[in-house]
Parts: sequence; C-alpha cells; structure tokens
Amino acid sequence: MNFFEHQDRAKRNSKKLVLFYTIALISMITLIGVVPAIIVHNSGGDGIAVFLGASGIVLLIAGVGTAVKFAWLNKGGPHVAESLGGRLVSTATRDAKEKMLINVVEEMSIASGCPMPSVYLLEGEGSINAFAAGLRLDNAVIAVTRGCLEKLSRDELQGVVAHEYSHIIHGDMRLNLRLIGTIAGITTLAYVGEILFRVAGRGSNKDGRAGAALGAIGLIFFIGGWLGVLFGSIIKAMVSRQREFLADASAVQYTRSHTGIAGALKKIGGFTNDPKLKAANARDVSHMFFSKGISSIFASHPPLEKRIQRIEADWASSKSSPATITGGSTDMAMGFANAMAPTTQAPPATIHLDDAGQVIKSVGEISPSAVAYAAELRNQIPEALLDAAHDVYTSRALIFAFLLDEHDAKAKAKQLEIINGFGSSEFVQLTTQYGGAIASLDRRQVLPLFEIARHSLVDMSQSQCIEFLNTINALVKADHHISMFEWVLYRLTKRTLEIATSAQSKPKAGNATIASQHIPASKLLSVLCHAGHNDQVEAEKAFEDARTQTGWHWLTLLSREESTALTLNGTIAPLAMLRPADKQLLINAAICSALSDGEITVSEGELLRATAELLGCPMPPLR
Repeated sequence: MNFFEHQDRAKRNSKKLVLFYTIALISMITLIGVVPAIIVHNSGGDGIAVFLGASGIVLLIAGVGTAVKFAWLNKGGPHVAESLGGRLVSTATRDAKEKMLINVVEEMSIASGCPMPSVYLLEGEGSINAFAAGLRLDNAVIAVTRGCLEKLSRDELQGVVAHEYSHIIHGDMRLNLRLIGTIAGITTLAYVGEILFRVAGRGSNKDGRAGAALGAIGLIFFIGGWLGVLFGSIIKAMVSRQREFLADASAVQYTRSHTGIAGALKKIGGFTNDPKLKAANARDVSHMFFSKGISSIFASHPPLEKRIQRIEADWASSKSSPATITGGSTDMAMGFANAMAPTTQAPPATIHLDDAGQVIKSVGEISPSAVAYAAELRNQIPEALLDAAHDVYTSRALIFAFLLDEHDAKAKAKQLEIINGFGSSEFVQLTTQYGGAIASLDRRQVLPLFEIARHSLVDMSQSQCIEFLNTINALVKADHHISMFEWVLYRLTKRTLEIATSAQSKPKAGNATIASQHIPASKLLSVLCHAGHNDQVEAEKAFEDARTQTGWHWLTLLSREESTALTLNGTIAPLAMLRPADKQLLINAAICSALSDGEITVSEGELLRATAELLGCPMPPLR
C-alpha cells in the first residue's frame, strides 16, 4: 500500500468514525430516552414527548461536546502537546540528550521529504512513550516523554521516532485527532450526569423531591454517559490496534533495524515503575501514544509481547529476566550513518535515474538508504552552518545568504542594502559570511540545510514573521528576475510562517477532480518541463510523457515564456485540493516529465520536491 492509498484509507476510516459515532448516539438515546418515557407513559403521561425531549437533549449535549473539542483540536498538534505538559524543544538546545532527539528527527525529515515537525518533551512523564499529532504534514508535532531520553539508546529512540513518522505519513495522525473529537461528544454526557448528581446532593436538604428527581436524571445521564465511555474505548481499540502493528513494521522498514524498536518495546515491558501517564487528560489521547499509557478494559494497543514477536519472531517473553533499562548516553552523539566517511568526490551536476517507477514509489515512503543518505548529507554540513540553522536569529541571516546573487555584483549590493535595513551591519556581515560558506557546499546539501533553518523560524513573533517574509520578497526581486530556486525558498518559507502564526486556513478534505483543475495542472507540468529541459523538442517530449503516464490527453503545454516561476503561484492551492487518486497521477506525471531524459539536475530535483511538499506529498531526496 503506497502513500496515496494510505491517505484514501484514512479518509474511509474517518467515515467509519461517523458510523460508530451514530451507533453510539442511538444506543445512548435509547437508554436515556426510553427509560423515562416508559415511566411517564405508565403514569399516564406523554411518553413519546418525553422520549423526543430526552433525545434532543442528548443530541444537543453530544453535539456541543464534539464541536467544542473539534474547535480546540483545530488549533493543531502544538496545543495537544502543551495540554499534556509538553515543552517545545529548541533546535538550538545545548542539552546533549535533547540534541540527540533533534538530530534523529531532522534525519527522518530529510529522508522522508516531510517538513520538520516541532519536537516536544513531556518533562513530567518518566515512562517510555511518545506520540505524533497534527492535522497536516506541515503542522505536525512529535512528543516524547522524559523516560524516552533517559532510558533509550539512540538506536531505540530512532525506532520510536520512525514509528511516529509512520503515523504522520500514513494519515493516522489526523485520524487520531478526529477520534478524540468524536469520542468527546459521546463522553460529555457522563460529565453532565456527574454535575447533576452533585447539584442534586447539595439541593436535597432544601427540597427532597426535587433533589431526588434531579438525582434520578443525573443517574440516567451518568449511566448513558459511561455507556459512551465504553463505546469510546471500543472505537479506540478498533481503530488503533492494527495501526500500531503497521507502524512498528514501518519503523523496521525505515531503519532496516529491528533492534531499535524492539529494544524500546522490551524496555517498556521491563520498566519496573508505574508506566501510566500522569497528565490529567491522558485518557482522552491514550490511543495516540507509542505504548499503552493507561489501564482500560478495551486496550487501544496490542500486548507488548505480540508487538515484539511480530518484529522478532523467535523472541520469547521471560518474566524472570526483564529488559535491562539503561540510558543512551554512550551513543547519543552518533548519527545514523556517523561511521560513514565524508565523500570527497565532486558533486554531480545531474543525477542519473533510469527507473522513474522507483522514484514514483518513493513518494510518501522512507527507505533505509534514504535515512542513511539523509544522515550523510546532514553530517557533512559544516558545524558552524548547522549551528546557524538551529538559532532563530542566525537562521534568518542564513536564509538571506541563500538568496545572495553571486553572479550580479549590482544586484548583490542592492540585496545587502535591503538586509542592512532589516537588521544591522553585523547582520550583513553574518549573511556575507554564510554566503561564502554556502558556495562551497555540495549543492545536494543546500535544501536539507534550508529545511533545518526554516524550522527555526517558528520561534519568531507574528510581526517578525511579516517583516522577514517581506524582506525575502524584496531580496528575490532585487535583480528583477525570480529563479525557480528563489520561488522554492520563498514559498516554503511562507508556508512555514503561515503555520507558525496560524495565518493559514484550516485544512479541508481534498475531493477535487483533476478534470476540474486541468488548467493549473497544465501550468504546473509546463513549468516543470521547461525548467528541466532547455531544448524545446525535449520539453515537448517530456510533456508528452506526462500525458501518456496519466492518460490526460487534454493537458496543454504552455510556451516557455508563459512557464515562469510566477506561473506556479496560482497552481498550488487548487491542486492541493485534489483527491488522493488524482494527486497521485499528477505527481507521477511530474516525475515522468522530469526524468524524460533519464537524468535530473539537482536544482530540478529541488523544484520537484518542493512542489510535491506544497501539494502534501513528501518526496525523499533524489540520489
């Protein structure tokens, strides 16, 4: 099952949630409405009116509970992490264990093509656990407990992070948040019943009959509400258990190592202290965690023994010899491929790829070779540039440095004036210094370094974000020409800052068909074909390959003059709303057009990957 099929399945599972929600509501209405209706009917009253009234109250309470919870969840993954006591881990942290965590997440992000998620640490949780939360790939968070950092080796931590990346990429993350909102509605009744009980107890001394009646109503709501809690546990178990097995398998696939994730699971099994989560609302989000964090009749996670045996078939549980719990300090400074010697070969101008099918299959997937390659790219970037990318102040100078025009002295001088107006002479010196260092990089390291740097921008205030983006816009326009790389850098930075300031509209389900978006599809593919092929005949051949791949013979190739970076501005938003099946064909067509001549330049690969990310389809580095 590929990335797009996983997205389709996540959408189908969302529809199942609506079905489960409806069944739970009907059951609760039956319990809460029928009992008083029968009592009133037997007393000679209007039982039907009582039933309809009670049903309306149930629907109102459940609807309000669901709406309130969804409104809260729409704020995104950071709000979920912070509600559980999470602390945002700065990318500039000097703590060795936190730095190890950031490095692991960065490697996974580069390898997958996903925007780097914000990383949170649950300081008060000593157990080994983690979760991923968010509504989109580009506003995801990964949170780990203090126990993860203290008790896991780097290999084991990477296994846990890889498991969470599976949830991010395969659509489980958004489904899990929908599940929280759905269950909130049907469990709200239990809280209402509890409140009525308390009110009845306080008022019973003044009016015994009224207090008894209120207490009876509270009892009915309480029982009905806990029926909802029971349904909620069942729904969590039905949705989550199989997804955990799949995420474990994906973690093994991503890292080509079963020892990491299996070791983490074994340490959880050998953890002698209470493994329960301490956060007050942990029960609401229990299905999101890496392992069972609370006790429940219907467990949302498979037993640890079964999960380990799926990974290591010959493993046998031994109660008398639990997993040894040791920290990961001995290898926390090691990268995934830290043993690799830095390459001394000249960076290739083009990458030769004979099989477009393999590139197509890589979309939304993480391979062990991609993880190793990502670690190699990252480890070969000079430490000074990585430090600059991790700091909110110097990352801005670094991103400005990417835009310096080294081929036009007049344009560069104008850019430096603009930068001086943004910051100071010191800021100009930093930008110039970073520009010289960037010029000596392997071009394949540029986009990963930029990805790390743009994530650090999320710590800026809204006014700083606006000023920074306006400055980038001015730098891009300094030479009166916008290159494809400048467009990539500007659009990805803009996306990051919109999410950081909550300026981006909330995500909607992609249901548009390609037939309704044939004009932006033609524009996108035209730009990609002309950008990757200077010869008109080759560009036409590449476009024809895209048409053949999709069967969309109504696609129209624009002229080279019409296929500029600015042409892309109006194409991304409508194409991002395509349904997964059509989006898959569009990405396939883009890849086939780029590889029409059997090779792809590094800059062409950057444009292709950036476009895929903006469309919500992460693409690993081409190599």
